[in-house]
Amino acid sequence: TATITTANYSIGYLNVPQVSLAANATIALTDSGKHYYSTSASNLTLTVADNSAVSWPVGTSFIVVNRGTGNITVAPAAGVSLYLAGNSTSASRVLTTYNLATCLNLAANVWMISGSGLV
Repeated sequence: TATITTANYSIGYLNVPQVSLAANATIALTDSGKHYYSTSASNLTLTVADNSAVSWPVGTSFIVVNRGTGNITVAPAAGVSLYLAGNSTSASRVLTTYNLATCLNLAANVWMISGSGLV
């Protein structure tokens, strides 16, 4: 419950902050709700850490944008399940060039990924 006394307040998400992806990386809790952006010509790996390393709240999400000529592999760390929407097999997923994907945490160590250009 909230009481708003001034009409100049904005409520909700107004933007999706950017995190540069120029080298292999592991997603940090502080990057929740942000988008990883790459223009790299090299193939990169973005790793989703397990709950023993990062206490992911259910509902945590992030976006991956690939505007480079290299592919980005979104890889689950040991103990993490990463499911492509519409597929019941957990595996690393490759985001090909000029595509975008969203990852969503559903439960401890359970993630879904969906988007264009995922293999």
